[in-house]
Amino acid sequence: MKFLKSAAVVIISFCLLIPIFFLRIVPSFQIWENYQVVYFPRAAKAPVVSAILAMPEFDSVITEDSADYSPKSEFLNLTPILPSFLHNGMDSKAIRKPFFSDKDDNYELCYVPNELFKNFTKLLQKNRVEYGTDSKVKYPYTGFFGALAFALIFAVVARIPFRFWVAVVPFLAAAYYAPFYSTAAYVCPVFFILYIISIYQTRAHSFLQIIKCPDFWISLAAAITCLVSGGFESALIMILCSLISAVMVFLLTLIKKNSAKKGHFSFLTIVPAGQIRFPALKSLVLSILLLVFCGFFLVMPLMSGSQLFSRTNKDLLLPAPSLYTDAQDFSAEAFDGIKTERQTNNSADSAYFVDELWYYSIFPFVRLSETKKEFYAGDAVTVPEYYETEKQIQSRDKILYSLDEDFFEENRERFLKSDGIERLLFSQEGFLSLDYISPGNSTVTSENLLAVIISTVLVLLMTIFRAIKARFANDSN
Repeated sequence: MKFLKSAAVVIISFCLLIPIFFLRIVPSFQIWENYQVVYFPRAAKAPVVSAILAMPEFDSVITEDSADYSPKSEFLNLTPILPSFLHNGMDSKAIRKPFFSDKDDNYELCYVPNELFKNFTKLLQKNRVEYGTDSKVKYPYTGFFGALAFALIFAVVARIPFRFWVAVVPFLAAAYYAPFYSTAAYVCPVFFILYIISIYQTRAHSFLQIIKCPDFWISLAAAITCLVSGGFESALIMILCSLISAVMVFLLTLIKKNSAKKGHFSFLTIVPAGQIRFPALKSLVLSILLLVFCGFFLVMPLMSGSQLFSRTNKDLLLPAPSLYTDAQDFSAEAFDGIKTERQTNNSADSAYFVDELWYYSIFPFVRLSETKKEFYAGDAVTVPEYYETEKQIQSRDKILYSLDEDFFEENRERFLKSDGIERLLFSQEGFLSLDYISPGNSTVTSENLLAVIISTVLVLLMTIFRAIKARFANDSN
């Protein structure tokens, strides 16, 4: 009966992992938000590519041939020529050109909305078009297999009870469903926590002894650091799998206790948890093992230069968003911030298009000699407005255009409806400058990497602590 109940708990718990499978994260590296880059060799662009791009279903694909967003003046039905001081003398087409070629100008680029990417690339493959993308997906098993190897070695060395070994499975599922090194680095300290709990859990005052153990808190800190670094979806998967594991251990322990009460003979643990000697040598070995695997999860992304994807061409450099301002939005503060960076970073940026639109708006009302080389938030164009009072006619300044939050917001909506590169740039997080990176470059975020570093350092400190305790234990013997 005990076996049947335990088997039922395990089976039900494993079944609960199945719905979480549909929450799994399939990483797909993208340079730009909402769009994926597809590139073709410029020297051998097949006519079929132009035919595919001309299909109505791909109207929203952004190409170099897409219409430039060059609005006419409201007062003069024409598009003025940009003055030489604006954008280093580049015309409207030259401003946009860097976004549609790689750094060496060997490839022509287009930007495909995420929802069209699958159908678009399927047509390219069907017509045997030579192309490349910024998203070479290979489902990453390294973190999962690393966590699995740690679990197997850990179970042999630690000799944890069966119910704790079964409780490891949901954590392995988390490492598979959220395939990042930070997830694997979360799972391993949790195994060490299970080991600590297994030492004391059947004894009196076990909870007090567990929370007095420094290894427990260090492992918990390492695990939580990795938990919060992976983003909401990754954290949700890890929390759900952790809850399933905790419930499984609780129920299996409860079944064991109830079964023992019904038996003719049961063991009674007389020695309280406080008198149980923590196994110094075994804990040192396990902490060293934990340190080795945490180090592995730290070194792997740094050595490979890519967490999940192999590079298609290490010499190919595609345009990518480089610098966001501290504000990371389309506010006046962010606009001025990108302008400040422009003075030292001579690459293109999305504020260029606001400059262009602002000039188109104000040029009928200002002398060319009066316009500034750089436009900043707070700039305004005023005209005198006359009004009559009881005794005389007076004048006041009327603001026609103001380079403020309202201007940014209103024209961002116009940019998002354009056919050109503006639609891509203004669908990002905020004003940005242009840089170049390799397709399939590292997807290790700074948060993930920092979390694994912190986790590794914490485990190192625990290992040093265990080594000192083991030495004192040997000296006392």
